[in-house]
Amino acid sequence: MHVAEVLNSLAEVYQDQGRYAEAEQHFWRALSIIQENVGPEHASVAKAIENLAHLYEDQENFEEADRLYRWSLGLCEKTLGVEHPEVAALMAKYASLQKKMVSDDEDTDLLWNN
Repeated sequence: MHVAEVLNSLAEVYQDQGRYAEAEQHFWRALSIIQENVGPEHASVAKAIENLAHLYEDQENFEEADRLYRWSLGLCEKTLGVEHPEVAALMAKYASLQKKMVSDDEDTDLLWNN
C-alpha cells in the first residue's frame, strides 16, 4: 500500500502542475494497487476513485468525473455508512460538480439562443 500512497502523492503534484496525463496514469496505477491489496469494496478504493474524479473535473471532463464520483459515493456509502462525514464531504463535491455541469449546459444554451 505504501507504493500506492507514493503514486497518489506524485499524481497530486502532477495534477497541480497541469500534467494531467501523468497524473491520470499514476492515479489509475494507485487504484489498481489498492484494489489488489484490499479488494474492490473498501473505503481506500473509494478515495482513489474520488482522486480520479477530481482530476477529470479539473480537466472539465464532467461526464467521466460524474461517473467516478457516483462510483466513489456508492462505495463510501456501502463501506462507511450513509451518516459518515466522509460521505457527506463527497456528496458536497459531487453536488459542486453537478452545479458546474448545469452551468455548462446553460452556457451552451445561451450560445445557441443568441
